[in-house]
Amino acid sequence: MTKTNQQNSIPYQYLLCIHRECSKANSCIRQLAEKRLSPTEACVQMIRPEYLAQLDGECPYYRLQQLVRYGKGFRQAIGKIPLDASKQVAQALMLQFGRRQYYYMRNGDWLISPKKQQIIKNIFTRLGIKDGIEFDTYCEQYLWED
Repeated sequence: MTKTNQQNSIPYQYLLCIHRECSKANSCIRQLAEKRLSPTEACVQMIRPEYLAQLDGECPYYRLQQLVRYGKGFRQAIGKIPLDASKQVAQALMLQFGRRQYYYMRNGDWLISPKKQQIIKNIFTRLGIKDGIEFDTYCEQYLWED
């Protein structure tokens, strides 16, 4: 498993935070992203600290800094199952994610989040593939999305 360059993995126009007085500032990924932002970035989207300071209770924008294991590609898994089953899996995954996303994920061009990995595993299981699925490779990155 490899770790990727975390600075380069900050999603485009990710909402950042600079409310340093927040009790959860040290564990919030929005704060981490702001601190690791490249100095060449001219414009960013940011939550106003004045707005956050007036809130009572939990911050609605808080996101835990959490490294997770992303899957990358599943061509090998498709290749290990019978042709009829692989066609059914491909069809079910295309219905779930769309044709374009299916091919990008299958070929390893797009990372597969833990949530999407579980969806893929459930489809394999639902279609009677008992051996489960291992993705071609894995890497660790921060979980930016829900």
